[in-house]
Amino acid sequence: MATPCVAQDAVLDGYHRTVRDVFREAFDPDVRARVLVEPSFSPEFAVGLRRRGGHDVIFSLEPEKQLWGYSVVQLMKNGRITVLSETKENGLSDQVRKLEQSLPNDPRSIAIRRCERRIDGPLADLIADDWKNSLREEGRWQAELGVDGVSYEFSMDAGTGGMTRSIWSPPASSFPGLLVSLSEGMSTYCRTRTAEDLAKLRSSAELIASRIKEAQREGR
Repeated sequence: MATPCVAQDAVLDGYHRTVRDVFREAFDPDVRARVLVEPSFSPEFAVGLRRRGGHDVIFSLEPEKQLWGYSVVQLMKNGRITVLSETKENGLSDQVRKLEQSLPNDPRSIAIRRCERRIDGPLADLIADDWKNSLREEGRWQAELGVDGVSYEFSMDAGTGGMTRSIWSPPASSFPGLLVSLSEGMSTYCRTRTAEDLAKLRSSAELIASRIKEAQREGR
């Protein structure tokens, strides 16, 4: 079900709180960088970098159900979503009941698929630097919104004063777009664990570092 990114109200605020709550382990003290991803038509997920037990680890978290469903129930109940039945009458009550039955009462009880994979220290440091330097490029994080697409919230704590930047479906060549590509590479390597995907991840991190140095030289 699509998430209406244009809505700016209590329902959407509650949705973001639910996402953060379900992915609360992505905000553990050992997490160096993270992104919360909210697609329109599939479950949300989190990707990040942490240091655990003396090792640098990339991780991903994905619930088995889309958390936006809880907000859809609220929108249906307060009349902002209307569902027509086959008789063209409002079939809202049936749809609300079905959706509520498909979701646990507490979003935190939804099963989470977890993935972790160690990476070498130099690559971990490069990823952390890319995150930090990209988040510092404040002027490149334009608050554009749309109906369908993917929303991203990038953040990190240590050494940045708790910087957070949000973006919706950024152009692939932009700094936010490159950071999206990096986070996707982290998620892919976590799942596949192949040398090929590790090389792609490293190349993605090196590209961002190169682009940042170029921008700094040009004073942009």
